[in-house]
Parts: sequence; C-alpha cells; structure tokens
Amino acid sequence: AMAALVGNARRVAFRTKDALGSIARWHAANSRRAPVLTGFATCFTAGCCADTAIQSLNGSQLDYKRSLKFAIFTGCYGGVACHYIYVVAFGKLLGEGSGAATVLAKVALDQFVHCPFIYAPVFYIYHSLANAGTVAEGMERWRNEGMDMMKACWGLYIPFQLANFSVVPRDSRIAALCVCNGIW
Repeated sequence: AMAALVGNARRVAFRTKDALGSIARWHAANSRRAPVLTGFATCFTAGCCADTAIQSLNGSQLDYKRSLKFAIFTGCYGGVACHYIYVVAFGKLLGEGSGAATVLAKVALDQFVHCPFIYAPVFYIYHSLANAGTVAEGMERWRNEGMDMMKACWGLYIPFQLANFSVVPRDSRIAALCVCNGIW
C-alpha cells in the first residue's frame, strides 16, 4: 500500500512539474512577443489573487471591488510601468549587463529613487482616489507613512532586486516581481 501511495505521489509531482514547466515556457514566449500585455495580465491576476488571499486569511468577507481596485493598480503599475522602468529605461540608462556594478546601480536607482519618490506616491494617491479620497490625502499619507513603508520594503526588495537584475532573464523580471510582490 505504501509503495502504491509513493508511486502515485511521484506521478502527481511529475505531472505538476510538467504543467508548471509548460506554463513557464508559455509565459516566457509571450513576455518576449507582447511584454506589456503579458506583464499587465500577469500582475493583474497576481494582484487579484494576493488581495483575495489576504482577505480570506483575515477572515473578512470578500470585497470584490477592493480586489479589482488592487488588481488594476498592480496590472498597470507592476505590469506596465515596471516593464518600462526595469526593462526599458534601466537597460538604456545603465546597460543590459549583469555585472556587479550594473546590478548595484539598478538596485540603488530602484530602491532609493524610483520606489520612494515615484512608486510610493503613486501608490498612496491611487489608494486614496480608489477609496473616494483626494490626491492631497494620498500625498499626506505618503509623507506620514512613506519612509516607514520603505524601510520595511528594503528588507525584502533589496535582496530580491539584486537577484532579479543579476540572474533572472530580462523577459522574466516582471513575473519574478509578481512573485516577490505576492510575498510582500
């Protein structure tokens, strides 16, 4: 009985591995062919799943509008804007290499310029507007909470971006970012 159970578990594991490999190959091909659309779809889906999971873990009733708002933000910013920032602009400004100096420059630009002064204000403004607030309220919240948020982010995102810019293929960086965002 134990041998049959182990044999079945192995078959399931190999089928899962094959399915995940097929999904990864499909995603990589589409990321090269249509990077913006693929990035949007990937981040939109991941954002919706992450917010739904958080709501479920908190034991609250599922708020579909909240999940949709979060998915729209992650699709637009994580999938579209981050493609142009990380793949296009960083590549043109700092080069495509994965040497230590290039990677450190990308991480520094991302974590000490892009995230605190572009991403965070946009996030707080969007969050405010999506919840019937104002731009001024979003900016005030960013001024009050932004630095504490960035300190927390740096513990996860600095090591992640070191790996993302050094070992993750260029066309897979947005998908990798989705995984990290899901952890965050």
